[in-house]
Amino acid sequence: MKIKKVILIFTIMLAISGCTNNGNNKTQIKTLEKAPKALGDTYEELSKVLDSIGKIERINLDIDVKDRERSSGDQKQQKPTNGEQSQDKQDSGSGQDSGKGSGTQESNNKVSQDKSEQSSDKKPDEKIKEIWKDIDKSLEDIYQKWSGYENEGIKKGASKDSVSKFKDSINKLTASVEEEDTIKIYEFGSQSLLNLKPFFSLYKDEYRGEICDLKYSIYQFYVKAITNDKESAKSAVIGKEENINKIRMLISDNEEKIKNLEKVNSSLENMDISLEEDSRMVYVFEKDTMIKNLESLE
Repeated sequence: MKIKKVILIFTIMLAISGCTNNGNNKTQIKTLEKAPKALGDTYEELSKVLDSIGKIERINLDIDVKDRERSSGDQKQQKPTNGEQSQDKQDSGSGQDSGKGSGTQESNNKVSQDKSEQSSDKKPDEKIKEIWKDIDKSLEDIYQKWSGYENEGIKKGASKDSVSKFKDSINKLTASVEEEDTIKIYEFGSQSLLNLKPFFSLYKDEYRGEICDLKYSIYQFYVKAITNDKESAKSAVIGKEENINKIRMLISDNEEKIKNLEKVNSSLENMDISLEEDSRMVYVFEKDTMIKNLESLE
């Protein structure tokens, strides 16, 4: 009789253990519902277009040139003294093996320096021409990536109106690039980002749609600021709490991203301060910093 009780207890313990393990397995197997790669690629290429037009602006404003001059000045200040050069010579001659290693390292450094100098020696017009080519390539990629996703989005539940709005904004963006009209590129590029939001919203664990919305607001703030429409600029970044909260809910287990999100939220609340300076460079730095902070959440 005792043996039967022992067997019964042992069987019950095994059954409980099996149920517990199955519960753990279900937790581990859980997968997130994210947007397909083609949609993500469309978003990335669109972001590249807007980043690239920003690079052209910085060149036209001589921002990159000034940064390079500061860097060059720092390198001159760090140039070794005669005593340090003598010590380097002694160290390099202290052994045959170390001499070979030093020579190889110096050779590699020289190659790297030569490449850097070749890049920095390019005239602004040449750099801008290359960036426009990159923009053209990104636009073509957007059309191709979107073509690979469009039907899947409709099957997932996207409306035909959403599809039409995105296509229309992309076509307007492309025409603006053809005209090399910077303000229109920001206008229709940011609209294209906003028009991507409904597609990301089809996937319950995606928050890139909210980032698209926030990027749209930042670029709209910038466009309105540089065209001296300060009231519209202020309005562009007001009332973004819902976007912030949705992102916070989906990244709640990532402390680093939560910190970056709070940084974004704080900056949004204080962006209108930059309007007091009426400075194009201030607006550029504000825009670029905010976009960089948003991209740290991806």
